[in-house]
Amino acid sequence: MVPKVERFALGALIEELAAQFRPLAGERGLVLASHPGAFSVATDRSLLRSILQNFLSNAVRYSADGRIWIGARRRGGDVLIEVRDNGPGIAAADRERIFEEFERLESKGSAGGGVGLGLAIVRRIARLLGAAVELRSEPGRGTTFAVRVPLAPAGFDVPLPTPSAARALVPGLRVLCLDNDATILAALDAALRARRCVPLLAATIAEAMELAADEEPDVALVDFHLDEEEDGLDVVARLRAMTPAPAIALVTADRAAVEDVRCTGLVVLTKPVEPADLWRFIEEASAAAAQGS
Repeated sequence: MVPKVERFALGALIEELAAQFRPLAGERGLVLASHPGAFSVATDRSLLRSILQNFLSNAVRYSADGRIWIGARRRGGDVLIEVRDNGPGIAAADRERIFEEFERLESKGSAGGGVGLGLAIVRRIARLLGAAVELRSEPGRGTTFAVRVPLAPAGFDVPLPTPSAARALVPGLRVLCLDNDATILAALDAALRARRCVPLLAATIAEAMELAADEEPDVALVDFHLDEEEDGLDVVARLRAMTPAPAIALVTADRAAVEDVRCTGLVVLTKPVEPADLWRFIEEASAAAAQGS
């Protein structure tokens, strides 16, 4: 991998991640707070995002209750981005071991999951970026994971978007989600409910078409590969034949098929889907639904 270094507003990335993980934290009885700051940094945005996603995922997984915090502060010519929790903490003897492959610490109240590769990958990504990863923890009082990245040179500051930049959605917007991965459906369900949408979840084509007929969705998110005789494109064709037809996006990790599909005029969201891309599509569909009502 070759990092693509760019200048971008760190605060926007922090707020996107906070919005992504806040519903999941809420399901665990946790409060996720954020302090984005107003810094512009120079690094690979996608790789930095992967590091912070891992930190937040661990914080949600291992905290039984309380508060999680993500934020940034200046340290000389760098920015220190921290994710803090008040979970069980990590003993001094384990703080190096957790960065090794296939090592996981079990704790009472943990949400489980994972095979112990996350922090090993974090360390490799950080080395690739030339970034420093820091860990502070006290057993029984919580853990802080942090990564240090360089500030962008002066003159390249990017204004932080305000929360009002997000478009309001039509209340009760019905969103059909077809995916044979239960984890993805659960994540979509939490995210959509957080913005007062009505998720219509389907794990099979038969379930999706029954929901579509009964509920008349405004939006449809359709996975491409479904492990059935029909694939996502077949479902799209059937949904387009409905009256009224929903706004449809095909979701796929098959990058080889993306350009061919886009030539048909269909919106394609490539896995792993960036939350900003997902909400942009849903917001545009919501605006169209509002005009048609």
